[in-house]
Amino acid sequence: QPYVLNENTAIANRFEFLIYENITHHISTNKLTLKHTLKHKDIEDYFVPLKTWEKHHTKILRNTGYKALNTPIEQLLAEKKKSVTMLYKSLNEGILSGENKGIKVTIGKDGRKKWRLRPLVKKSDPNESFFAEFPRRSVVNVTKLVNQETGFYKIFDPILTKQIRSDEDFILVLAAIIANGMRIGCRKMADISDLNESSLLTAEASYLYNETIQAAIDVVNKKAAEIPIFKKWYLHGKHHGSADGFKLEVELKNAMARYSKKYFGTKMGVSSYNSILNHFSITGYLISPHEYEGDHTFEMAEHQNAPELKIDILSTDKHGSNTVNYGLFDLTDRMLAPRIPRPHREIFWGFKDMEMDENYLIKPTKFADEPLIVDEWNNAQRFVASLITGDAKASIVIKKMTAKNYSSRTKSAFIQYNH
Repeated sequence: QPYVLNENTAIANRFEFLIYENITHHISTNKLTLKHTLKHKDIEDYFVPLKTWEKHHTKILRNTGYKALNTPIEQLLAEKKKSVTMLYKSLNEGILSGENKGIKVTIGKDGRKKWRLRPLVKKSDPNESFFAEFPRRSVVNVTKLVNQETGFYKIFDPILTKQIRSDEDFILVLAAIIANGMRIGCRKMADISDLNESSLLTAEASYLYNETIQAAIDVVNKKAAEIPIFKKWYLHGKHHGSADGFKLEVELKNAMARYSKKYFGTKMGVSSYNSILNHFSITGYLISPHEYEGDHTFEMAEHQNAPELKIDILSTDKHGSNTVNYGLFDLTDRMLAPRIPRPHREIFWGFKDMEMDENYLIKPTKFADEPLIVDEWNNAQRFVASLITGDAKASIVIKKMTAKNYSSRTKSAFIQYNH
């Protein structure tokens, strides 16, 4: 009050900022909501309606097709307890016997054993020698060959139905794709080629829009997945992909562009968050550089367009994880495997009645609240099913659910499962 009131009279500009601060705070607590918006509705409005859920939840869960989500929670926790106990056992036995070469054990000043990951030995990139043997080819010729094998050009229907796609347009569409892919734009492409600038811009506006580009990418990816060498990159027969953000500077300001001294200096930019499988980009989102990547990770894995290329294991940096993503990936029969740079500083979780040897070097220090998980499991299933059905944009719901100022029993229970 001393900062806002002066002799019982409000200092106008300070009072105004106090209101703004309260508004932003209570948007994140879910107490301040706007019904007719995409991002700021009550979190309940993003879920499957309660009456529909109570009446048809068994059918909704069955239609998702995910085994873990349809398993009774008591059985699921029993399975987790068994597997986690075995993991702690095998990990520690490997360390104590000296078989586990990845863990470095030292004795501290207090006489207690300490551990950390052993640094990886730097190796030469096998791609350097492998691809050095390949003759260089023009990106234009490569793209023409890809079109010859996949027919992706047929996907590019003009945005106006009265337009007719001609063979001459193929070169213009190809040039527009390469110009955007190289991030030089169609005007610069016209300057460095013999193509007409007006024709290029018309082709870009007529043929290149989100629906056609995504459909063409899917056609190329599906065809690539049929080639025998594609499977040579599988790890233990699994689709093991990776996701990370690529920061791009922009010349023209747009709704997603933000300043970031770390990435752009004094300029503005965006982040291209992409999911890669066997060197092919199978999903991509454009997000603002200030947005947390982990809020988009599940949406990218669940709602990518090509079901044949569904990722089984997704590796990210630490920004790919949050307080719900491990649980979401687990319940949709996937694994989230981010790179944790200093695992010896992390909290290890387990179950209260696990069998643990006192000689174990790595053991849990915190334990999941099983009764809370069981009590709230119906609501937790409703949360996950709502993200899968696509009634709401998953990244928006996850962002609201993981906001540090928002709290609920369902959130607390799901975080416990996530641990």
